[in-house]
Amino acid sequence: MNYHKPCQLGKILSYISDFRCKVVIDCTAGEGGHTIPISKLVGKSGKVISIEADPFYYEILKNNVQSYPNIFPVNDSYTNLETIVHNFGLEKVDSVLFDFGMSSFHLEASLRGFSFKKDEVLDLRFNPLEGEPLYQRIKKMDQQQIEHLLRVFGEVRGARKLASLIYKNRNSIRTTVDLNRIVALSIPPFLLNEQLPLVYQAFRIFINDEFHNIISGISAAIKCLDKGGILLTLSYHSVEDRICKTIKMIKGIRPLTKKPLIVEEIEVAENPRCRSSKLRVFKKGELDEESIVDWYRYNTSFWSAAVSGR
Repeated sequence: MNYHKPCQLGKILSYISDFRCKVVIDCTAGEGGHTIPISKLVGKSGKVISIEADPFYYEILKNNVQSYPNIFPVNDSYTNLETIVHNFGLEKVDSVLFDFGMSSFHLEASLRGFSFKKDEVLDLRFNPLEGEPLYQRIKKMDQQQIEHLLRVFGEVRGARKLASLIYKNRNSIRTTVDLNRIVALSIPPFLLNEQLPLVYQAFRIFINDEFHNIISGISAAIKCLDKGGILLTLSYHSVEDRICKTIKMIKGIRPLTKKPLIVEEIEVAENPRCRSSKLRVFKKGELDEESIVDWYRYNTSFWSAAVSGR
């Protein structure tokens, strides 16, 4: 078996059990870290649809879950959730889980530049078969756009100065080493290890259009949930959690967690990558369809304006 330890697994399983969920969708399945324990919980009469967008990562997932007949892996984006559910002949599901964290595969084995600690081509795409790698996209960006995505998606200190340097050197950036060198010219050495991950986070969110995907995925998930079903979101940084926090604005969606659930110290000791994770859980009631459209518009317009600087 080959998968990293999933975050906040005990709490997630507890909610799925308490609400007697039998049909569960894991929208960010990865290697199957959450999927496999959930499949054991729902049993033979249950079903877990496990979605993984990265075609190479999907092969690992498929191999890991092949001995579990109630797990159905799907190589697709969770933005297509409604179509996926329809293709399985389902009208509604009991629970939907999103884990928005980075996987160990992408950091350690994908060779796509997700880690600033490695010397790799600066690609940063979750699905390398779609779009362009980051080093090509940077050449087409203006200084203001670079500054705003660093500021909004990474909350990077000194975003203006760094954006200016990246823009001036945009044609010579191809690898993580190239980007690290430029960042080091802008950020003091004692802040470098703190700020470098935020720079990579900002560019990763941008190149994968993550915020738009999160908003679209959550919207689709709520539509696919049965009345009384639950939505679970795991986020790892503040800008990501802001979207999840606004879900309570949708009429007919009730938060079951007044504040996001954080990890206990014992889990942090066993799995340090979970340190910043925040779990939010929502229950679907009588949904106001117009309200979810308003929520979608609010979030897409807010983040689009934030990145463009308007």
